[in-house]
Amino acid sequence: MTGCTCLTPGYCERHKVVKNRHWFYLCQTREDYFNNWEQGIGPGQPVPKMKCLKKDEEMRRTKGAHLPGVGSTLTRWFESMGIKAHTGCRCKSLAAEMDKKGIAFVEEHFEEYVEKMYVSAREWRQKSTIFPQPPKFAIRALIRWAISCAKQQAANTSFKLPEQEEQV
Repeated sequence: MTGCTCLTPGYCERHKVVKNRHWFYLCQTREDYFNNWEQGIGPGQPVPKMKCLKKDEEMRRTKGAHLPGVGSTLTRWFESMGIKAHTGCRCKSLAAEMDKKGIAFVEEHFEEYVEKMYVSAREWRQKSTIFPQPPKFAIRALIRWAISCAKQQAANTSFKLPEQEEQV
């Protein structure tokens, strides 16, 4: 059982969301769903407005770096939340792949990256019990946000995106 105090499906004052019978059942019986609603990231709750993070000057000067990128944007966001990659997890290699392939490629293969991040988060979660396994809808929202930030930052810098590089 969870800490859910609702008696019936409908509007949940605690989580500020209308829960249908299925969501009500999940809130009553699944600790992971209950905790997501407690944190404001459960199904039906609005995605919080996240601001793009400013890039570090040193990162901008790194030779050959294709910043901004979706992967580096996600990495900076996770680190700002205190979430660090474990030894052996694929987080860093996935972020590097996203940066190398470029924003357009990540957009075209969006669901593949949602699945890759979901699997990576599940593996990461096995070594850290602090954070719950994020649901796929949250991963989708986070990748969309990172794509938007990467595009916005690319427009405000002198860097060229990998897909826009000139061939030498």
